[in-house]
Amino acid sequence: MPISRRTWLWGGGALLVGGGIAAAVIFDDEEEDGFPVTLGPPRWSPPFLRYTLAGQDRLMVLVRRAETETLPASESRAPASGDRLEVRGFDAGTLAPLFTAPVASVAANGAPSAGLLGEHAATVWIFADTIGAVSAVDGQVLIERQGLVTLTPDLGGVLAQPRLSIWMAADGLMLQTPNGPLRFHPRTLRAEPLPATGEALPPPRTTAPYDLRAPAPFRVTEARIGDTWFGLPPANTPPVAGTRRPAIPGARFLPGGGQAPAAAQRLFRAALASVPGSVAAPDPGFQSSAARAAPPAPANTALRLDAPTPIAFEAATLGQAGFLTLSPHPDSEPIRPPGAPGLLILHRANEAGLALTRITAQGSATWTTALPLVRLISAIPGDGPLLLAGTDNAGTEALVSINLDTGAAVNRPLAE
Repeated sequence: MPISRRTWLWGGGALLVGGGIAAAVIFDDEEEDGFPVTLGPPRWSPPFLRYTLAGQDRLMVLVRRAETETLPASESRAPASGDRLEVRGFDAGTLAPLFTAPVASVAANGAPSAGLLGEHAATVWIFADTIGAVSAVDGQVLIERQGLVTLTPDLGGVLAQPRLSIWMAADGLMLQTPNGPLRFHPRTLRAEPLPATGEALPPPRTTAPYDLRAPAPFRVTEARIGDTWFGLPPANTPPVAGTRRPAIPGARFLPGGGQAPAAAQRLFRAALASVPGSVAAPDPGFQSSAARAAPPAPANTALRLDAPTPIAFEAATLGQAGFLTLSPHPDSEPIRPPGAPGLLILHRANEAGLALTRITAQGSATWTTALPLVRLISAIPGDGPLLLAGTDNAGTEALVSINLDTGAAVNRPLAE
């Protein structure tokens, strides 16, 4: 019996919604006389979602696994195959698994844009060729397209379109329709215009940015702590004392648009002085988007780089180094860890992986933690530990949770 493709999986029973029963949300991945399936290793499908439930800091990941029918010898046909989408939940501090729940079965490499959309009032919205929702508690499917249409019949034509305009806003998951935007209520699961008055709902949580292609994302080569400048230029091209830039947010002193260079680097520290005398705006590659969008600098105002000094580091030079950011864009602001002022430097420790170092406002290292990653694809923000997602030399996908006070790290390969 071929596996039904693009089937949303439901563990059984009926879903009570707003005092009624949401019909057409009960599905099986096999018919009654179907055959079991064998599942392959998990591969994640970013983005990643961090949220808090009953005081617990959690991470949810959507994963894809190949599934193939296991046929008895009496069957002469080739086994059917496809992909299964699952959600997995983890404790953000320990990375201990909390649940694994199947969401949908799709054709092999089907639903290529499948991903988590965000969490709102314990409902996690998900896209897998259509809109659906799973529970933030245990990942069980709450509703899929037909169930949404049953609750809001006007959605039938909209959700049948090949392209949907959906986004997480301050009020929740929004869907653009010909008659204007609708908000999906996280508890009733109905789509409706925004109410005239605010509701007593918690704010939604959005997913973290990710980057699967850039060689060294989530890091920039310049940062400031007050009037102190830190930079990571190539070791053979140190910053020049007296360099001036306009006194506007994000103005850069190093070339390269903030991206980590391929050459070996060194850490420098310098004082920033406000000086009279205007200066022409640098090439856009030297500024962040904040600088380009900022109003013109006040007349006769500039910043000058004074006495740039190299800072001794454990290694003489650093590779692929930058101040860690929460966004892959090279004009992003660096992460400011809680507690005493400081910065986080992500750098290549050796061929086996990256390392993360926390530095103080004076540039000295507080701690350095080796990471089991050679490539970072997402830095996942939250109020507790820092969460990172990436791959090692063999392409193994792994999660890392780092205590920013001590540098203590917990690693979990996705396949564990």
